Amino acid sequence: GTGAAYASEALGGKRLLLVSWYFKRSESRSLHNKGVRVSVVDVTSPRRVRYRHILLVDPIRDARGRATFKPVPVHAGGIAWVGRTLYVADTRRGFRVFDTHRILRVSDGKKETIGRRGGRFHAFDYSYVLPQTGTYSLAPGSAKLRFSFVSVDRSTTPPSLLSGEYLKEKRSGRLARWSLAPSTGLLADGRPAEVFVAGQHRMQGALSWNGRFHIASSSQQWRRGKNHGRLHSGNPDQQSTSQEWVYGAEDLTLTPSTGDLWSLGEYPMHRAVFAVRLPAAPCQILRGLLDALPF
Repeated sequence: GTGAAYASEALGGKRLLLVSWYFKRSESRSLHNKGVRVSVVDVTSPRRVRYRHILLVDPIRDARGRATFKPVPVHAGGIAWVGRTLYVADTRRGFRVFDTHRILRVSDGKKETIGRRGGRFHAFDYSYVLPQTGTYSLAPGSAKLRFSFVSVDRSTTPPSLLSGEYLKEKRSGRLARWSLAPSTGLLADGRPAEVFVAGQHRMQGALSWNGRFHIASSSQQWRRGKNHGRLHSGNPDQQSTSQEWVYGAEDLTLTPSTGDLWSLGEYPMHRAVFAVRLPAAPCQILRGLLDALPF
């Protein structure tokens, strides 16, 4: 959200959230893998929430050498927004990079058409696309990090990204901090500034703020017939505190001025985006937004 993307926590006077969705064939009748979309949600007034979907696309050239694009068929387990740059976690590769100043309006009305067709551009009936502008990929011979999620930390100097690994049963999943160049929002170095072993399994999201870490793990507490998550909070090398978290827990982001910790659930019929107070004490749900919408 703009709370992480900008020091002002707003864009054009509006407070926005970005929410990623990845295509699942079991939930669609489409013949195509539509890849990833991002919902841009205006939460300036929680009583009047508005949104628009944007399809992420990969620019390519067709058989005749003309510019076109294709879907981005990744899990998109996490996204991070820094200035004009949107980072998408690509599980086994690194980060895909998108420039939010390059959103394009395309023709709609064709639900099964992607790319250039007859002099027009289509994106499965979405009205807007966001083209990929670059990638950060693991170098040959590097440690085999997984990029399961990512968040922004503006409390570090310089600001940084925090990526992490989902491991189902092992507690050896790592968190890696990547310093950002303040002038561009791009990575300042090809190596992580810090790496931590988190000591939690099933990590689905994490963020850090003023040296304190918050980790959302899924399926760690059975309650009311569902395997709920846990939210773990603490400082490095100290015992963390834990509390019940959402069913189908996913990523985390922070609005520093209000202390709103945003997260979401991923399971069908339980998909919601919500905010709680940043844990220093047991969480209290502040508001829930975004009922599930069909892909």
